Amino acid sequence: MANHLDLEEQEQLDQLKHFWNTWGTLISSVLILVAGSLVAWNGYQYWQNRQASQAAALYDAVDVAARAGDQARMAQAFADLKAKYAGTTQASQAGLALAKTMVEAGNADGAKEALAWVAAQSGDDGLKALAKVRLASVLMDQKNYDDSSSCLEALLWSLKRSLQIARETFICCRISVRKLLRSMPRLISPSRTGWSTVVLWR
Repeated sequence: MANHLDLEEQEQLDQLKHFWNTWGTLISSVLILVAGSLVAWNGYQYWQNRQASQAAALYDAVDVAARAGDQARMAQAFADLKAKYAGTTQASQAGLALAKTMVEAGNADGAKEALAWVAAQSGDDGLKALAKVRLASVLMDQKNYDDSSSCLEALLWSLKRSLQIARETFICCRISVRKLLRSMPRLISPSRTGWSTVVLWR
């Protein structure tokens, strides 16, 4: 009896070895790939959070300088944000705050430079649009109507394109739903209150 069990165990071990020889490399590779992906994703998230917190600290410096009315400190903090954390939302918000302070102080050229940077470099489409509108306003105040008009036309074109994409998506969805409803079989069945339509899903 012990020999019989030993033979069964040996056969199972042989099957396990055969399985591992056949699929072991693939299984190991997939596990390493998944583990590596998780480590890379967590590292990227950590890096993004670290970038955002450091950018927030610099944005706080811009905010404190704006409340104090210190344009030089604001410009320096904004320059640091542009250099180190250009892709963050805080950099765009700092550029808008700097432009507002400069317009209030009468420095339209400095405001124009900050707004042009936000309009060109911001990763947030909403902040880009806001910067373009404010830039157009500054250009109108400087009686630079051609540049102001072209800035607003570019913004209007972008908004029209977004609206066109949304409209096309809606139309495609509506057509797909209609095709789906037409392809489903319908049965008419009697009910206590009268005839009702029952839709059967495939």
